[in-house]
Amino acid sequence: MQDYRKLLPEGLSISFYSDTSKYIFNRIKTMENSALLGLILVTILLVLFMNWRISLMTALGIPVAMCGAMILLWMTGNTINLLTMFGMIMALGMIVDDAIVVVENVYRHIENGMSPQEAAIKGTNEVFWPVFGSVSTTIAAFAPLVFMSGDLGKFMAYIPLSVIFCLIASLFEAFFVLPSHLSDFVSKPKKIRKSLFLKKIVSVYVYALKKCLRNRYVFVFFCFCMIIFTVIFAKQTMRFMLFSSTFVDEIYLRVTCPESNKIEDTQEVVKRIEECIIANLPKREYHSIESTIGRYLTKNRHGFKIGTNLAWIRIDITEEDKQTRRGQDIIQDIIQYLKDVPGTTSIEVTSQGGGPPQGQAVELEVSGMSYQLMNGAVEDIKSFLATIPGVRNVADDFDKGKEEYRISVDEEKANLFGLDNTTVNRAVRNNFAGLKSSDIRIGNDDVDIVVKAMGEHRTLKEHIDDMEIKTTRGFFISLKTIANIQRRPGYNLINRKNQKRLIKITADVDEDATTSAIVNAVLQTEYKDFKYKYPGLNLYWAGQAEDTRESLHSLFFAFAIAFLVIYMIIGAIFHSFIQPLVVVTIIPFAFVGVVIGLIISNQPIGLMPMLGSVALSGIVVNDSIVMVDFINQSRKKGYGRWRSIVRAGTLRFRPIMLTSITTIIGLMPLIFSGGQTQILAPMAIAICWGLGFGTVLTLLLIPSLIALVDDLKLKITGKWQIEIYGD
Repeated sequence: MQDYRKLLPEGLSISFYSDTSKYIFNRIKTMENSALLGLILVTILLVLFMNWRISLMTALGIPVAMCGAMILLWMTGNTINLLTMFGMIMALGMIVDDAIVVVENVYRHIENGMSPQEAAIKGTNEVFWPVFGSVSTTIAAFAPLVFMSGDLGKFMAYIPLSVIFCLIASLFEAFFVLPSHLSDFVSKPKKIRKSLFLKKIVSVYVYALKKCLRNRYVFVFFCFCMIIFTVIFAKQTMRFMLFSSTFVDEIYLRVTCPESNKIEDTQEVVKRIEECIIANLPKREYHSIESTIGRYLTKNRHGFKIGTNLAWIRIDITEEDKQTRRGQDIIQDIIQYLKDVPGTTSIEVTSQGGGPPQGQAVELEVSGMSYQLMNGAVEDIKSFLATIPGVRNVADDFDKGKEEYRISVDEEKANLFGLDNTTVNRAVRNNFAGLKSSDIRIGNDDVDIVVKAMGEHRTLKEHIDDMEIKTTRGFFISLKTIANIQRRPGYNLINRKNQKRLIKITADVDEDATTSAIVNAVLQTEYKDFKYKYPGLNLYWAGQAEDTRESLHSLFFAFAIAFLVIYMIIGAIFHSFIQPLVVVTIIPFAFVGVVIGLIISNQPIGLMPMLGSVALSGIVVNDSIVMVDFINQSRKKGYGRWRSIVRAGTLRFRPIMLTSITTIIGLMPLIFSGGQTQILAPMAIAICWGLGFGTVLTLLLIPSLIALVDDLKLKITGKWQIEIYGD
């Protein structure tokens, strides 16, 4: 670019335009920062609870898992792109969880006097099935998200796919690479270092655990009441938005001028709009302004609408500048700047930000056979939409087109002269459009000879009225004698659905004032009797309303599949039907943390938090699996009912806390990041808060539920332990 600038004459400049590579570089930078932060924080955390050699071996699992994931992506024909990098960023906090469980158990045996080689073998074998089950449940939670339906599903599929590949690579590293490194590079410490801080925290936890076990019925009842209260509170107070992101990198203006405008007239209008924007919008808030005369991109982004009265203006926002205002604030100002620009019929101001493709915030379809009836209904709906606060850019796609002459042939009169509709139409066409009579060769080209009326005889309505048509008997009659000629607006485009004519009504919403879900709900209430009010017409909901229905249906199906697979995996590990139910009970309690996190961060319920909740269902059970497995192992070794529970809680407190904290820390950069990465922030918030809340309940609620199951066994069989555990 610098070399080109040197060649330009004075007065000319050259700069980048629509540079989309910045998103790739930003994503790579985010991933690098997250990976580096994860390495540092994981190492610090592990050093606090174990020695530095073991901490380093664990932290090195992050780059190994990332490289393994990239190899799997390459083998499956995928690429490193914005979406797969999104998934890798999400997985950063999860890929060390299995390694932490293995390392902590190996280190525990080393602390008890075992050699590093023996500890690596025994420690890995002890946690093989719980770790394998934990990673499998996480994969089972993410896997159904790969097969979500619709455009949104296709867009989002690459994120869970990347996470799954990272988890598979991390599992391989934890079972085959890590134990070898631990046995080779970790030496038996001369003096066992006990953390007083950890010892104090564990003592507080054991005290709280014993309190909960003694009052287990009250504690479990309180937890279930908390779920009910959270559901009621969320339903009454929280908003739903399919996607919530304040990120805006481009602002679009669809300019419509009067139908009579020539291309030069529209160009003058666009110049006035550009001058107005440049005069009022601070230069630091945009890179460039691009204008296209004669067409604009349709709202569904499937093509362009063409016309001499149309224009398209694109403003590239400087989103990386911290002084740049929110996109919605800039849009509101532009609307105010341009409200008095002369020569326009309408100016729609919309935006493009991060996230998958989605329909209009408000999009309704009116179908029928009569445009007259349909336009009446459309105007009624548009008028009602204009009264709803926060709704803007209300429009429809009915295009009247320019004035045209319509010739309706009177069949009875035409038959008297031996004419029919086809003959009359052909005569009119030949007179005005012309009829090829022959062709001649001029040089190397064949040129058609077209015969038609002279220009001065085909410009006025009188020329159509007085046009003469030859009858079958050889004499001529005027067209107006056998036809009715009217001048009416034509149709540039006729859309159809189910063989009926269709008009779409669209509108945008100001997310600070309302949401798409609220506006669509108001419309459904207002027009629930639409068929009775407008007989012969149908009203359909499209856009984000349709996207929401499809996404929620697909998401609930994915959650059901994930829940079933998770239950089957846990059941296969424990050889039990009851204990998997105890483990998966933690899932709804983790959702309480999700709601609390969304409320505190002022985020609405939407697709990304719900995707995070589905993924959370596989993550949050990991600690529960390890907890229940150690209770089972303790009971096999002869520990009693209560001592086995307390012992498992004490031994598993350190790895459970470490795995949860590292996952949360790994997702922190997504929560506080800017730019396009903001689209993943609600998902990260859901996982972090749900996991944090679920971890606390795993340490207290799961032991209490195990104790309740023991009570049930005592009441039914007289024994608190039944041989249902696998060998």
